[in-house]
Amino acid sequence: MIRTGRWRGLLCLVIVAILCGFFVEGRSAWTPLPVAAAALGMTACLGVGLWGRKRRHAVWLCVCMAGAAFSFACGAWREAQRPVWINAWLGQPVLAEGVLEQVSAGRGGTLCTLEVTRLRPVADASLWEQCQVTTLWLADDSGDPPQPGARVALAGVLTAPSRSLLPWQPPEYGFRGRLRHWSVPSPSLEEWLHSRMDEHLAVLAPAGEAGNVPLLDSLVFGSGQVEPNLHQEFLRAGLLHVLAASGANVVLLLSALSLLLRPLRWLYPRRLPFCVAKLAFLCEFTRLCGGQPSIVRAALMAAYRELGLAWARAPKTIDGMLVAACAMAIWRPATLLGLSAWLSFAATAAIQHALSHAPRVTGGNLRQRLWAKGLETLWVCLMVEAWLTPFTLLVFHQLTPYALLANLLGEPLLTLLLPLATATDALALLPQVGPVVLLTRGVLLATLAVLHVFLQWTGWVAHLPGALVQAQVGNPLLIAAWYMLLLLAPRVRNFTAQVWTSIDKNR
Repeated sequence: MIRTGRWRGLLCLVIVAILCGFFVEGRSAWTPLPVAAAALGMTACLGVGLWGRKRRHAVWLCVCMAGAAFSFACGAWREAQRPVWINAWLGQPVLAEGVLEQVSAGRGGTLCTLEVTRLRPVADASLWEQCQVTTLWLADDSGDPPQPGARVALAGVLTAPSRSLLPWQPPEYGFRGRLRHWSVPSPSLEEWLHSRMDEHLAVLAPAGEAGNVPLLDSLVFGSGQVEPNLHQEFLRAGLLHVLAASGANVVLLLSALSLLLRPLRWLYPRRLPFCVAKLAFLCEFTRLCGGQPSIVRAALMAAYRELGLAWARAPKTIDGMLVAACAMAIWRPATLLGLSAWLSFAATAAIQHALSHAPRVTGGNLRQRLWAKGLETLWVCLMVEAWLTPFTLLVFHQLTPYALLANLLGEPLLTLLLPLATATDALALLPQVGPVVLLTRGVLLATLAVLHVFLQWTGWVAHLPGALVQAQVGNPLLIAAWYMLLLLAPRVRNFTAQVWTSIDKNR
């Protein structure tokens, strides 16, 4: 059996090796170099182990080095199949085909963000190269621009990429050219479900509240189109993470599904069918959310936990995070290198760290338990802000001083709002006949009432003086020192308590 510490270390080694192979292959480095280094390392480890008569350690080190070399080769193969670094195509006249992801108003035209899936030179009609590149293209306003989700074909020149927020992020290339043609693909099942929900809810919503239907869609699935003014309010209040689907959505919906399936477990006590049903739900919800990195991470962690419970084991959160990161690295390394994935993993780690170090209060009456729950919520919000604020300050150069205040009331409201919004969307998919119409309208009115309170609170916090501060860290070593202080603070506190207890006993 592999020990827990070695298992986690091996997973970390696999993840780092895959990402290194992905990155090195994309930067056109000499790929045999790490393989040769791994071979020399295995030979040295084997020699040292045999010379020191510790063959078990030597075999374990050789296995680690071989796994690192194989993982590096997998990452390099993944980047070679669908590259995200295509600097060799810069300045060449090319034809590009891809899927339009986002359309926004820009200077001199419409700024389109698309994911290019294949390229070829204009002179050679037979040489198509597969890729997976994010490209920014400024379209003129002479014609009707294509809508997000459309497949487009462009002719022009690939320009130099913009500077990434982080040095290891895949770049966003520019494209200067014209639109050849575009087509709208047939809607998928997920798109049909979204449109059906929005149509029914827009009809049932009261006058003046139909504009909040896309906001409900964004709260549940992270795919709604929010007005720019409302987006700015969420940014100033420090609640921008609400508009993107997160792990809280997965946890709440999976808990609701478990409650619905609990009566059936009395009739059929075996766990396997219910585990399969939960895994199928996680897959479909991930598809409905468009495969966002935060949802993929949360779904993989939840699937790992459900599989562990099906085998009568209690998996730990850190193991689920490592398994999710390893699966994302194998599936699509670019998502693991993206900023949203880093923020998602950092937020999850900060929440788990805060919960593990939160003050525990047992016993007492209902008032004391509620007070303890409020203190625990305050502690978690404070620790999450302490862990994430330096990172966001370094990357976005923005600071939201009232984010802690906004989350103190925003998190309880979201805990109530997310199940209501999910129930509203689920009822909107049913045939609106008879009592279903009254039930859907009642749940929708309750959801809109809670949403109104949440928006009023967000607007009040967003309009406080100094809600959004533009700042920039001059020395990143200060942020590193801050994180070291956060890591060492519990150890220093425990050591001080032990020293004080020892002195008190001596007295």
